[in-house]
Amino acid sequence: FSFDLHQDLGTLPAGKYDFGFTMLSEWYEDRVTSSKMYFTIDGEKTEQNIRTEHLGYGSGAHEVFFEGDIELIEESTVTIGFTLEGGNGHWGHADDFYFSTSLD
Repeated sequence: FSFDLHQDLGTLPAGKYDFGFTMLSEWYEDRVTSSKMYFTIDGEKTEQNIRTEHLGYGSGAHEVFFEGDIELIEESTVTIGFTLEGGNGHWGHADDFYFSTSLD
């Protein structure tokens, strides 16, 4: 199976931003073949591999965040998203997505 969960955020003002979400899932290496978080700025996509963030139910929900600076030089159209490809029987939960002004 595969899916692409995304949300168009519309036009955002110039500035620095943070991006992340909360995730809970099982972990069987053969069941998760690809897992990425991404954002697009004016159609240009930036991805981060988060396959190793699938820690298993016993590890509890945890935050996954984009590692690196996100800066809009000018007012820009933004989309955020999460993709997953996996085998039968895998399950997961993703919630509390944010793309917010950075405090740095």
